[in-house]
Amino acid sequence: MSAESFPAVAADFLAVAVRLKILTVEQADRLRAESAHRSISPEAIALQRGELDAIQIDIVSSLLHPRDSIPGYELLEVLGYGGMGVVYRARQLALNRIVALKTILINRVGDPSAAERFEQEAQTVGQLRHPNVVTAYDFGRAAGRVFLAMELVDGSDAEKLVAQMGPLAETMAWGLTRQAAAGLSHAHNHGVVHRDIKPANLLLVEPHEGSSLAVGFPMVKIADFGLARITEADSRTRLTMENTAVGSPHYMAPEQLEGHDVDHRADVYALGATIYHLLLGQAPFEGLALTQIVAQKLSTGPRPIEAFRADLDPRSVALIRRMMSRDPAERPGRYSELVREIDHLLGTLPSMAGSVAAATSSLRFSEPVFETKTLTSPQTATSIAKTQTTARPPIRGAKRWWPWIVSALAMMALAAGFLIPSRLTRREEPPTENGVMEPVGATRYLFKGTSLAGWTPRSGQWTPTPDHEISGSGDGVLGRVILKDAATGSRPEPLPFYRLTLLARLGNAQAAELHFGFAPAASRNGERRVVRLTREALQLGYRPSDTGDFVEEKRRMLAAGDPQAEHTLTIECQSRDWVVLHEEEFVFSTPRRSEGELPDFRLAVSGGTAYFSDIEVTELQPSRSKAGERSEATPSP
Repeated sequence: MSAESFPAVAADFLAVAVRLKILTVEQADRLRAESAHRSISPEAIALQRGELDAIQIDIVSSLLHPRDSIPGYELLEVLGYGGMGVVYRARQLALNRIVALKTILINRVGDPSAAERFEQEAQTVGQLRHPNVVTAYDFGRAAGRVFLAMELVDGSDAEKLVAQMGPLAETMAWGLTRQAAAGLSHAHNHGVVHRDIKPANLLLVEPHEGSSLAVGFPMVKIADFGLARITEADSRTRLTMENTAVGSPHYMAPEQLEGHDVDHRADVYALGATIYHLLLGQAPFEGLALTQIVAQKLSTGPRPIEAFRADLDPRSVALIRRMMSRDPAERPGRYSELVREIDHLLGTLPSMAGSVAAATSSLRFSEPVFETKTLTSPQTATSIAKTQTTARPPIRGAKRWWPWIVSALAMMALAAGFLIPSRLTRREEPPTENGVMEPVGATRYLFKGTSLAGWTPRSGQWTPTPDHEISGSGDGVLGRVILKDAATGSRPEPLPFYRLTLLARLGNAQAAELHFGFAPAASRNGERRVVRLTREALQLGYRPSDTGDFVEEKRRMLAAGDPQAEHTLTIECQSRDWVVLHEEEFVFSTPRRSEGELPDFRLAVSGGTAYFSDIEVTELQPSRSKAGERSEATPSP
């Protein structure tokens, strides 16, 4: 490569990395300058410093040459990636069709048999031809990679459906489960155990022409056989490491958690846990730590679903209990038996109203399965530069038609008996006993983007970022005290009532938290209220200390989305209650303590790195027209 062409190639690479948000603009500028100075590729420098890993470098390099990486395919965008490989949206050139292209770097995995295991997976999935299973098209090896081309399903999934609509009626839930059981039966007949059945892996699409499904009822397609195992007697090949528990812990069978040999009955258990989620609106063992999930699965099992939903048919309850039995021998032993029992249930349960089915059909289940930012295939550095952005788009004001349509559908469905008329579907109302609160004075920013002055790091790593965010990692906690602006020489006092607002971005963290409403304690490490943001839900609960276990009291399911999206979180300290808002809409309230609460609040992060910004506080006071109505029992901060 000539010296003249080297900077242009470096610029192309860095432009794509910034466009994918793998690198920041500041990192790219620094790498560009150092690359030119040392005549070393920017990716080599980034790899040496740990700013990029081998998978990320492969992604950028592949998208720089979208038709050269995998013969016969044009890479269009990244759908997702992990420690071993990447999934692309791609075009199969010979047939001009869009596919999901799963690739693995052979040298990324220390095990030399990785390619063979991946090939075994491809052959496994390639055996399956069923309406309720995602179809595999092609497999091959190229330039140090193995790849698998599969049907790309543009649709929603069962987890998103429940997040949007709440707990489902029995007819709807069992109708989806019946299709999944049929697909799993087909897989079992070919010697395949899925090992990771859960609502997110049940994709929902429009039925194909000639389908026997009722009008408006979605078709289920089972996705991700990546944890499958060949079960034929003459092949003991596992696609995962021996004695390693794999899958999603809320749905995994107890024998999987213990690392035991499993068969199709592990999928039956997971399917039981899945319909538990569909009927209840949350997974079994939700809100528990992994150690607690394991302990309960190996001892008591989940709380009986009828304790939450008394309206369920006793036969539904009994079948779910059998499917989720701790002893595999007590579960339905054959899929034909399971399907027959589900069919019997469906034949006796109330049917859905036709108007609701038609409304469901109008949704077309068209929300993308992969929640990722679109990246057009890069052709030249110029075209990339024109679309490059340096700031995240604001979440407020974005067009979000899907929740509105689903909300309207939910109202229609509730009237028709499609959704359960239970306490699980009712929204909490804002408290009315506080009176009207109004702002006093100007809003103050508690973080100005360059310094953590005024903040107290209590654990973990907390630093300001170039994007004027606070980055928190290492299961960390960062504290702040909210005080009035005091006159010179006077002692600062707590704000009696206030509104605190911030933007939170999960990044790769499992959860981001806001702590408030602290009990009086000399150590300032006592019990506090907690708003906890995860990818699936917004939760309200408490912790006994910075490191104590989170205990959930309430939850609001969220539509699955981009972990880089910003969430607006607000807490209001009112006269009698704490009020919590998400995206400026009321979600929770919880009573204040009768004794004085500490004027502290804290940010916390767990399981990765999360980001906070635009942290502002506004003093509130009861409206002048209501000021005389305040009770003497109002708690004193």
